[in-house]
Amino acid sequence: MSRRRDRERAKEDRQEDPRGETEDRGNLRQVEVREGRSFLDLQEAFEELETRHKTTSELLKRTHDDLVTAVVGLDECKKKKDILTSCSAFLREVSDFSRRKSIGRIEDTVNSAMAQIFSPRDIKTKIEFDLKGGRVGANVWLTNGENLEKIENRGGGIRDFVSVLLRVMFKKMSHPQLEGPIVLDESIKFLHSIEKDRSYVTRAYKFLKEISESLGIQFILVTNNMDVQSSQDIIDSIDKLFTVKLTQGVSSIKEVYNAGEEKVYG
Repeated sequence: MSRRRDRERAKEDRQEDPRGETEDRGNLRQVEVREGRSFLDLQEAFEELETRHKTTSELLKRTHDDLVTAVVGLDECKKKKDILTSCSAFLREVSDFSRRKSIGRIEDTVNSAMAQIFSPRDIKTKIEFDLKGGRVGANVWLTNGENLEKIENRGGGIRDFVSVLLRVMFKKMSHPQLEGPIVLDESIKFLHSIEKDRSYVTRAYKFLKEISESLGIQFILVTNNMDVQSSQDIIDSIDKLFTVKLTQGVSSIKEVYNAGEEKVYG
């Protein structure tokens, strides 16, 4: 009832004041315009929200695809890592086997030469390789069948000759093959100190002669022992003999023996 009375009263007011009706119509149009603009703004906001949603969905999809790709790649990396780990273990086994085989070959050769030089003494070598700081080192031991001691604790004669033998072995086993001669500077000078008749020295020269001919290795021996040219056994084991003399700071070289001419010069 109250709403009806209000409408009737508003109608009477408009009849009494025509300008008021005009203002009401203007206000109504303004409200309609504002409502129209609000709807457009709402529609634009909705479209923008829809666009952002679409962009976010695409971004999420790409992220998901990248994540799947990363997971697959990680699995492949793990598989490759497992393969590399297995290969590394296999190569270590092969390396250890090759090292043990090489050690056995070196020991057999060195021990055969030791028996030839130091017979009837029973002296043998034992070689151990170890890895320190990424580099392979070798420890050489001597044994008489009972006791085992480091080669550093033995006399210079045996130690130096074993060193010569190892140099020969490493030269022949190296890849690529090392060229050039082996220079031995007083490498057998201590052999005479462990026997009386110098038979060890003579045997050493003969052995080096045999190695030189069989393996094609040239040896250059440097010695201060002038008795070399007075020993026929040693002379028979060398090809050439030179003497070096220092006079007033000037070195002079003289050939005193040539196996091709089979005589010793005066």
